[in-house]
Amino acid sequence: VYSISNLAAQIWISRYVFEKYLFVVENTFLVYRVEWLQTWKFQWEITSKEKVYFNDIWFLRCILGWEEFVGDFKEKVVENFVYNHLILNLPGYKQIYYRRRRTWAEIDFVVYDRFEGTYLPIEVKSGKKDNIPKAMLNFLQKIGKTKRWIVFYGQKHYTKRQFEDVEIEFIPYF
Repeated sequence: VYSISNLAAQIWISRYVFEKYLFVVENTFLVYRVEWLQTWKFQWEITSKEKVYFNDIWFLRCILGWEEFVGDFKEKVVENFVYNHLILNLPGYKQIYYRRRRTWAEIDFVVYDRFEGTYLPIEVKSGKKDNIPKAMLNFLQKIGKTKRWIVFYGQKHYTKRQFEDVEIEFIPYF
C-alpha cells in the first residue's frame, strides 16, 4: 500500500538504508512487494513504483502508531487486508500486480492468469456506493482481456452488475 520512498520518509531514514531493511523483512515474509503491470503499450504508465504490503498488519501498526493506523491510513489498512486474503487464496499460476496512470488513477490489484492470459482487476473502495471506478473503465478500453471485475467496498451486502460483456461483483470487505 505504501511506496518505498514514502515508508522511508515516514521513519526518517534514506531510501538506500530502507532498501536494506526491506530486504531483511521481505525475506522473513513480513512484507511483500507488488510490481506494476507491465504492458509496454502505453505512454501513460507509471513504471518506477512498487507497492509494499504488510503480511502482519500489527507490524504496520507498530510502525505507524495507533492514531495514524486508525485515522488517516484506514483505507490503506483495508487494502492491505484484502491483499493478505488474495495471496492466501490465489493459486501459484496467478500473479498480483497493480496499475497506475500518471494522473494517479489506479487499480489496486490486477490478477494475471498465466494460463488463460486474462486479467482480473480488483479495486478497494471505502465508499458505500456501488459505483464503477473510472480507472476500471479505462482498463477495459486499453487492455481488454477481462471477464469480470471485483470491487470491495464498505457496504453490508453483495451486489452484481453487468457492464457490456463484463460482470462486476461488489463485495463487502468485512
